[in-house]
Amino acid sequence: MVGLETPNVTLVQNFMERIEDIRASLSKGEWKGFCEKDRTLAAWRTFLCEDPYTRHGLLKPRGYAGDAGLMDYAYRHRSIMPHVAAATEFGQAIYDTTSSAAQSQSARDRVSLVASTIARLANGRKLRVGSFASGHARELEYVEDASNSIAEFVIIDTDEQSIEEIRRSYGKIIKLTPFKRNVLRVRSEQISKLDFAYSMGLFDYLNESAAKRIVRIMSDTVAKGGTLLFGNLTEKAANLGYCEAVMDWWMIPRTYDEMVDLGEMLERSGEWSVKVSQKGCFYYLLGAREA
Repeated sequence: MVGLETPNVTLVQNFMERIEDIRASLSKGEWKGFCEKDRTLAAWRTFLCEDPYTRHGLLKPRGYAGDAGLMDYAYRHRSIMPHVAAATEFGQAIYDTTSSAAQSQSARDRVSLVASTIARLANGRKLRVGSFASGHARELEYVEDASNSIAEFVIIDTDEQSIEEIRRSYGKIIKLTPFKRNVLRVRSEQISKLDFAYSMGLFDYLNESAAKRIVRIMSDTVAKGGTLLFGNLTEKAANLGYCEAVMDWWMIPRTYDEMVDLGEMLERSGEWSVKVSQKGCFYYLLGAREA
């Protein structure tokens, strides 16, 4: 473990590298024990919480890990910049490091992917789009001429704060239809006929049975000729050690084969063609339903 010495960014970067090495060297049980009991790690948490991104992740102000406010830090969204500006000079330097990390960059790439997919599918027509576990839906800011690309944006999320943020930020330019509910309890007939259904942060928290159920629900909402897209952290995603050990943020990465298995559920129906690809720290499953 890197010792906690005179604060400097190089020390933080060395710590981030070392914590990944430790995670890779231990079994899951040993790693859990290390995160719970290591005294040097506990001191590092206090120190690193000068970074508002890290502090938000550890404190979980909305009561759960990986909330949309935390993702705004990963996105470097303007809404969190007052919190960054209010941090100490060293806290700002840590934020520059954590928000530049590979997993944060991949989260920004994820937003761009959704926005570009919407633009590609629209191609002069208006789409009915549904976001499962939508968070703050920051991708809408990157859809060129969103009001002419999206006929209706369907929000499925349990977090009222996230739904209200979408209303506040995008309600004046896009027709919104919110469903405040757990995606596992969504009835597909209520949300059917989507041209594009997607989920970018949800599958990182789903076990195998829940993931399969969500794939079925999402696919049932997609109209003929429509498209489905979801992402999941890869099993070798960067910075998982930092998320788990420092921010107490535990996710469920998947292997390429596990993503392919989820796609085969769709292909067996004979109505879908599926492609699994990787960009940065995420696998993506893109499904196209026959017209």
